[in-house]
Amino acid sequence: SKYGYSGTAIKCPVNLFYIYCSWNPKGQWLAVNCNNLGDAGAAFVLGLYNSIEEKFMISDIAMNPRPPIWKDDDTLLVTNDNNILEISLESGAAKLVRTIPLEEDITWFYGIFDDKPLVQTGRQIKLGDKILTELDLPHKFRVITTQSTIFVSSSPTKMIAFDLKGSEISRTNPERKIQFGSVGEDPNTVYGLNVNMLLRIYVESDSLNIQNVYDLAESK
Repeated sequence: SKYGYSGTAIKCPVNLFYIYCSWNPKGQWLAVNCNNLGDAGAAFVLGLYNSIEEKFMISDIAMNPRPPIWKDDDTLLVTNDNNILEISLESGAAKLVRTIPLEEDITWFYGIFDDKPLVQTGRQIKLGDKILTELDLPHKFRVITTQSTIFVSSSPTKMIAFDLKGSEISRTNPERKIQFGSVGEDPNTVYGLNVNMLLRIYVESDSLNIQNVYDLAESK
């Protein structure tokens, strides 16, 4: 295309409102959070698109308006009220495997690590009962995770890295606002932005480092 983007159109039901979606690691399943536009009281439900069969299906699993999270290729995690639902797709359809109750209201759910839910509640980021850090403001999207590291932006300029058991590895304060973007192929690396500068944020030798990668303004 003119701007260097391309994609594949997916045929979805037209009477639904879609807010979040997520591909499984192999790219076979697209999990979608959606609800019925024609029913003002309808709950959000889990929708699933099978890329091999090119088929979109609506499950009967109700969920909160939060992103679906993949535990692995065949296992999905969603929240419903104060519960985390673990859903298996091994049979080709959504099957509820277990329900993990949460003892308190949560603002956001980021996944399960060391068999414990990683959540934000108020200003706290918690792994199970363990408080990892306090946020400067009760704002979501302060966490991004990889296969080996939990990255937390505790304020717009402060960043902390934890291992998957919740032990702090390192922290830094580059004194510039950084917005998390995506994970890298390296399990110790994520990417972010500072204004137009693309940044690599990585753990090396138990130190949290930030590297300027590319000035996006130069491409205009």
